[in-house]
Amino acid sequence: MGNAIYQIRFASMTLQEFGQNVFRSGILTPKENVLFFEKFSGIEGASEVWNLSEKRARERTLPRCCRFDDYGVCWVEFGMCTWEHTICVSFSKSVHFHGVYLLGNEGEEYDVKLEVFSQLVEKKLLSQLDSRGIAGFEVMLPIPIQVKANDLVLLKATITGSDIVRYGSGGRKKVETNGMTVLFFNTPGVYSGVTTVEHGQFDEIIFSKIKHDI
Repeated sequence: MGNAIYQIRFASMTLQEFGQNVFRSGILTPKENVLFFEKFSGIEGASEVWNLSEKRARERTLPRCCRFDDYGVCWVEFGMCTWEHTICVSFSKSVHFHGVYLLGNEGEEYDVKLEVFSQLVEKKLLSQLDSRGIAGFEVMLPIPIQVKANDLVLLKATITGSDIVRYGSGGRKKVETNGMTVLFFNTPGVYSGVTTVEHGQFDEIIFSKIKHDI
């Protein structure tokens, strides 16, 4: 393949795809394999020949469930702040859960920690306008989680950033999308945060359908 191999976006694969299809093929050198495995593990590296961008062209094409009808903004008094947001979600069919779209002020940088089941993602992300003109950022799991039909999933996002706080309003408890029903529930007790079914964070839920229910 010569230098054409450097045009392949290995970094846009999931860890599972890379391990099963690229690593096992022997197409890359041991040093190159380590470079990509470190990337999938969240270790930032640099390469003069490989594109290590996390941007995945296909992520925008994954099914999304948007739960808000309107958006607002408020100011907090003490500048930089940290908020904990939680919501519960369930799907009427089995899915792979990929991530969420959170809201932010365009051009501001945020420290984000997303917890889903036992998976934890921590990143520094820059809020940008998406194709709808809504400012925010995607937080994607390195490996999608399989979720059985009607299982309740607790999502928790801890966001530290600007004194401008954006939020969604007019949230729907039930959304019909891609041939399935997605339900949202307030989180009880110690898990409850500033987000509810009616307003707050978790603008979009990003998932893909599983062909055969598990």
